[in-house]
Amino acid sequence: MSVIIIVVFIAVVYMVVSKGERKDLGNNLQENNIVNNNTNGDVIYPTVVGNVWKWQGIIMSDDTTIVPAKPDAFTLTFSQEGQVSGTTDCNSFSGTYSVGEDGLVTWGAFASTKMFCENSQESVFLDKVANVDRIFFDEAGNLILLLKFDSGAIVFSK
Repeated sequence: MSVIIIVVFIAVVYMVVSKGERKDLGNNLQENNIVNNNTNGDVIYPTVVGNVWKWQGIIMSDDTTIVPAKPDAFTLTFSQEGQVSGTTDCNSFSGTYSVGEDGLVTWGAFASTKMFCENSQESVFLDKVANVDRIFFDEAGNLILLLKFDSGAIVFSK
């Protein structure tokens, strides 16, 4: 039942994103005081920092959905200093990030442990995260990462 709810939620996020409403997200975040500047002058989203975000699923623009087989295994954690770290169903990883005023995300290179795990969803997860170009939050406080070229969205919850 929870998988159905997640898939429906991701579909709703996709419909909102595909209608072009993402252009106003940066302005909405600023108006709601979600956007602040850190000491480097980069814009950050305080609700991203300090939380462990758990992957709920991905919906692609062609309506393909990917749901993690082990949802608690896939995480993202953002620091105020511009560091990102996480876990998959096989390895851990880290890197750098910055978020612009308009929600535009820039990632640095990721480093990862190198264990092999059969049937892991790690490569799909990391490939999609590395191809994110925008970040925002839905009304429920879920973290939504938008993929480049309007190709889909990744949903995380606390």
